Amino acid sequence: MSSVPANPLVLSDLAQGRWKVSLEESWAAEKPEIRKPDRRWYQQIECRKGGFIFFFSDSPPTLALFLNNRPHIAKQILQEVPGTRLDLEADKEVVIHFPPEALHQICELAGGRRKRVLTEEQRAALIERGKSGREALLKYQKQRAQDRISGQFEPIPTQAGG
Repeated sequence: MSSVPANPLVLSDLAQGRWKVSLEESWAAEKPEIRKPDRRWYQQIECRKGGFIFFFSDSPPTLALFLNNRPHIAKQILQEVPGTRLDLEADKEVVIHFPPEALHQICELAGGRRKRVLTEEQRAALIERGKSGREALLKYQKQRAQDRISGQFEPIPTQAGG
């Protein structure tokens, strides 16, 4: 019997393209053989002033919000959003558990980072602006390769005693 439910809760699916979902920093820091293969445990939505929303539990499906130095936001969320409960209150830090259905309301109140949405014109402009940088990089790399082949490139000599 598997411990993963048939339809697991995934934060990026719940965000529906409205909120910027990223992987927490431990995803890159952990060795591949140690890190969990299920990436949903590493997903988070960053909020303003250092807070973030993350996946907390499969049974029952629960998300959590960590807030730092934002007690007035925590009080507002607990009063306005049904199904929320205070899990931890420490020195200016709180963790609030809430049902997945309340994600968008919690993101609005906690200042969740929105996913950047570009129009086709904005997208084309960014691609055009990036062309000159990519061309300059390719030109530089080509010149460095030619300098190494022709012997004009001399590596920096090491210092004596070091």
